[in-house]
Amino acid sequence: MTAPVGLAGIEHIVVLMLENRSFDHMLGYLYSENGNVSPRGDAFDGLSGRESCPDATGNPVSVYRITPDTPHTYLMPGADPGEGFAATNAQLFGAETPAPGAKETNQGFVRNYAKAIAANRAKHWYVVPGTTPEMIMGCYAPETLPVLSALARGYAVCDHWFCSAPTMTMPNRAFACAGTSQGHLDDHTKIFTVPSIFGSMSDHSVPWKIYGYDKSPLTRLDFPDTTGAASTHFGLFTDFRADAAVNTVFLCRRALVRCNRLCQFIGADSACCDGCLHLWKFGCAIGLRREDVRLHVRGRADLHHLRIDRHRCEHMELVSHGNSLRRFERQIQREAHCYVISYR
Repeated sequence: MTAPVGLAGIEHIVVLMLENRSFDHMLGYLYSENGNVSPRGDAFDGLSGRESCPDATGNPVSVYRITPDTPHTYLMPGADPGEGFAATNAQLFGAETPAPGAKETNQGFVRNYAKAIAANRAKHWYVVPGTTPEMIMGCYAPETLPVLSALARGYAVCDHWFCSAPTMTMPNRAFACAGTSQGHLDDHTKIFTVPSIFGSMSDHSVPWKIYGYDKSPLTRLDFPDTTGAASTHFGLFTDFRADAAVNTVFLCRRALVRCNRLCQFIGADSACCDGCLHLWKFGCAIGLRREDVRLHVRGRADLHHLRIDRHRCEHMELVSHGNSLRRFERQIQREAHCYVISYR
């Protein structure tokens, strides 16, 4: 059996929209150990480790890795960086109002972050103790972000994608959902008067749903066609988990089947590739029940069964054949040729 190709192979699209993190900050070191070349031989516009920005005195501050041992790892860089249009200009051009035709140099990040730290403290916003302007040059190592890094390696990642507007959240959310911010460059405007992609999907009988985390999603109020949409189009993260658990195929079968061109398609309900183990951990993290799915590792020896504990997604528990986990891990490294996801 072969997997459907093109749009016919896509059953669902899930957009997880985050904010306030740059490509280099999250994925810059993804392939640094391989000279910024992907496993397929494609050039990757990542970090070399030689990048730097000057501080207020002109001394260069080098980029560095944020590892799991870095203090306050997941609170880095320690304070809210400047994210408005003027602040972005200062970061890119070195001036809040660059001259027409000026060329961006990307040399203003440390100096602008020094101003941002002071602004945060003046507004009584939380700043991690010990935060310094130099910390803006910290970028996450892949092992520090294992799920995001596994997704980036298992699927396509765009290393030359840039936000639509070099500024705050709301204008870019508007561009993502409606293709325009109607000229707005800050977060003061939260309601737009143009149609969104959600209204277009309704017009073409394409189902859609927007999830907030623990509160109703703000996007519901952003556009005329979302404001007027039925409440069944909106939910919380708990609803997403429930919807995903009901439709296991939605999260796993198509996603994993197509995660690597070198995959060997095993059957209608299974797929194999090097990324599947990490992607399955991601599936557990977003709420699939452990009793619904088993992970198998197929090698030259017998078929071994693993269950993933969704409460500790990095933990693998051997549940059959009586092998010790350490022996089993060695056997995987020595003998396993593919990972196989199968569904009950």
